[in-house]
Amino acid sequence: RAVRYSKKIGISEAFLYKLVPVVFEINKEFYPDYLPMKDEISKRVKDEEEKFDKTLQNAEKVLDDLLKSLPKDTKVLSGKDSFLLFDTFGLPLDIQTELLEEHNMTIDLDGFNKEMEAQKERARNSRADVSSMHKQSKDLLEFTLPSEFKYEHESLKAKVIGLFKDGKRVKELKDSGEVILDKTNFYAESGGEVSDTGLLKGHDFEAKVTDVQKAPNKEHLHSITILKGSLKEGDEVETLIDVNRRKLIERNHSATHLLQSMINKVLGVTVKQMGSFVSDEYLRFDFSLNHKISDEDLKKIEDEVNLAIFEAIPSDIRVLKKEDALKLDAKMFFMDKYGDSVRVVSFSDCSTEFCGGAHVKNTNEIGLFKIVKEESIASNVRRIEGVTSLGALEYIKEKEALLSSLEETMGAKSLGELPVRLSSLLGENDEVKKELAQLKDKMASLTAKNLKDEFIDLKGYKVLAKHFENEENAGLIKLGDTLKTYFSDYILILAGGNESAVPLVIFVGGKALENNNASNLVRALANILGGSGGGRPNMANGRGKDGRGLDKALKDILSEIK
Repeated sequence: RAVRYSKKIGISEAFLYKLVPVVFEINKEFYPDYLPMKDEISKRVKDEEEKFDKTLQNAEKVLDDLLKSLPKDTKVLSGKDSFLLFDTFGLPLDIQTELLEEHNMTIDLDGFNKEMEAQKERARNSRADVSSMHKQSKDLLEFTLPSEFKYEHESLKAKVIGLFKDGKRVKELKDSGEVILDKTNFYAESGGEVSDTGLLKGHDFEAKVTDVQKAPNKEHLHSITILKGSLKEGDEVETLIDVNRRKLIERNHSATHLLQSMINKVLGVTVKQMGSFVSDEYLRFDFSLNHKISDEDLKKIEDEVNLAIFEAIPSDIRVLKKEDALKLDAKMFFMDKYGDSVRVVSFSDCSTEFCGGAHVKNTNEIGLFKIVKEESIASNVRRIEGVTSLGALEYIKEKEALLSSLEETMGAKSLGELPVRLSSLLGENDEVKKELAQLKDKMASLTAKNLKDEFIDLKGYKVLAKHFENEENAGLIKLGDTLKTYFSDYILILAGGNESAVPLVIFVGGKALENNNASNLVRALANILGGSGGGRPNMANGRGKDGRGLDKALKDILSEIK
């Protein structure tokens, strides 16, 4: 609302961020911990202002076009249209209300609320997963027998204390279902780390463990597919995790901890973890940051992580009281809930975090770390994806294969010769582009000369309304720039494309500008063709979605000329 009203009183640039220091000064005694973040918060506020300003401009334009398409006596905006403005174009309901009041209109709030509830229901349905069955199962909710988890790689001898089929407790499994053991070394999916997989073996029995989730009372619930025999409560089994897969997961998880620390070190800011994912194939780390990381800084971050790997730092894993762990300045994920005792994973001075996941005993087990991607995933939230160990080796091999293929394609004798070959090719490409542009200019000039006699006299202006089949927007503009030099008072209505998409460009010049507006004309023409458009009074463009009635539309639009 502040951004919108600022525009109405003539403030065109962001301004709220300038008030942040004032707010800090007023509240510094109450929130001293936030003082070091003052500049960062000011930047964030400025970013949000500028982004919302763009959102507001786009949404107001959409609303304006929407109102023009409604019958003139409409007094209520439908809930469906209002929700579209809110959900797709980001225009808050209260601002919609204020904008519509200026047009003596209101919103169908009941209809809006129905659309909102339908959206929430879709979201609820999309969040439904397999574990929801477990959380709602009466038998699982009432199951409270003790079960112990151990981080060991070596197999354990364990006893079956619970069997479940579709959430219901059973005495025996013959095909597939869920198992709870009195002790297990199968990690259950949590904290962004995927679960272990492997085998359960017993006397005349073997089953594949495909997934492990935490049951309502925190027991590890093993999803199994029986390969041989059957399983009963009380049976003894041997737990055999896929050790190679676990080691890959550990390497990626420990590298994620190092990555967070090195982002802070290289960028000189304290980023907040916003999420993570760790599997045997790759790692993903989401964090708060309001700008793209430069290629140079990304390389530094990668180098720092690898330096920590090569230094062979042993891990130090301890269970401490929460208050003691906080004294170590251990990082924690704000979305996780912690009890009185917490597990703390440290790699010397490089990294100290609250974490319940599996980790390497020494950083040299990670082998190598490579950043694969860095991107924005939300406002002020960025993501880094990386690979380690065998994954990093495969990534390097793929790059080498790509370079070898490029060398062969370019006819380079070595990798060192490749940049020279590419530079030469790019230079040739630029020359071809220049020649093509010159040819297009000549073609536009010749076409314009041939069209000079097709102008008609209308309302005292020279007018041309014509379809140039398959021509794109840029070509129409180039053609219009040439055509408008022939007459001083003119209106050019140029359409291109085909039946499925029709680019439109309109030029208005000289005395024709006194009574005509290119933006209004292109909107009217685009509206006939099921599209939209806009621009300046002297030049505007748009796009129609249905070109089947284009010839008639070009004739009809002439009646709009004043």
